[in-house]
Amino acid sequence: MASSSIHNVPHWPYDAFLSFRGANTRKSFISHLYAALNGKGIYVFKDDKELERGASISPGLLKAIEDSRISIIVFSQNYASSTWCLDELVKIVQCKNKNDHQQMIFPIFYDVEPTVVRKQTGSFREAFSKHEEAYRENLEKVKNWRDALKEVANISGWELKEYSIVPRQSFLLFFSNFSETTNIVMASSSIHNVPHWPYDAFLSFRGANTRKSFISHLYAALNGKGIYVFKDDKELERGASISPGLLKAIEDSRISIIVFSQNYASSTWCLDELVKIVQCKNKNDHQQMIFPIFYDVEPTVVRKQTGSFREAFSKHEEAYRENLEKVKNWRDALKEVANISGWELKEYR
Repeated sequence: MASSSIHNVPHWPYDAFLSFRGANTRKSFISHLYAALNGKGIYVFKDDKELERGASISPGLLKAIEDSRISIIVFSQNYASSTWCLDELVKIVQCKNKNDHQQMIFPIFYDVEPTVVRKQTGSFREAFSKHEEAYRENLEKVKNWRDALKEVANISGWELKEYSIVPRQSFLLFFSNFSETTNIVMASSSIHNVPHWPYDAFLSFRGANTRKSFISHLYAALNGKGIYVFKDDKELERGASISPGLLKAIEDSRISIIVFSQNYASSTWCLDELVKIVQCKNKNDHQQMIFPIFYDVEPTVVRKQTGSFREAFSKHEEAYRENLEKVKNWRDALKEVANISGWELKEYR
């Protein structure tokens, strides 16, 4: 990672530390999240031990928190009932606030409202009633837990309802690359010979069938995390060419997120964007990256241009029979990007 060349940026043994209440999330959401992150090369510390009642958090676990670039905290209804989780949380906040650390926190509110965590109402109130009884000789410890919960719950995070689809996918997309984008993109301004990027990301998508559903959620999630995204909201008239301004926006974006959908290839505008994106990635003086999302379409359909992509190209070859080189460039760009490891997301029903 580029971070190793930045002065005063430490090497992190772990990309992320995962804090969660095992009893009610370990075999469901956590297992999916952990597998998704590891599948993208994100090195995650996840403690799989069920702590015995009354046992203290181990020094090894505290060290793992210190050694993690990011802490992902999955708040659930029963999170506050675990003193182990609360001790983890206090340590995480301490690490974030240390001047010599550059650690970050990403909270997920899994089937629990942020205000419940922040104000310690509902199941959190019940848990703290028991803690105050059990620790009546050490109420300072309980106060530290309360303060840590309040501080972290004030960080903008993700609210996920059980079995929710789109917001969870938006989160996974963003975080699956966060180790890389944090160390390269967000630190890029201090790395010699790395250009300043006017945009963090360029969003390429077929407007007609994704703009008002997945794209709107994804765009809001990225912007909510301070990721400056270029998203063109104009519907291009049939036959119109991609504008110089849009081409410049691609050049000026550190990352291109390409959302392939069933009708993506029917848009020559999208295909022209794609060719430009690939050109920018392959230029020696650029350090741009591509993250493909296969939204309700198989990567093999995009790569081999079968199904709806075959139908679209039959029309393109007819319309551009005097310029088949252009069509070949579109095909080559699709094949190259579809060979990049990406995310397969099914349309929720």
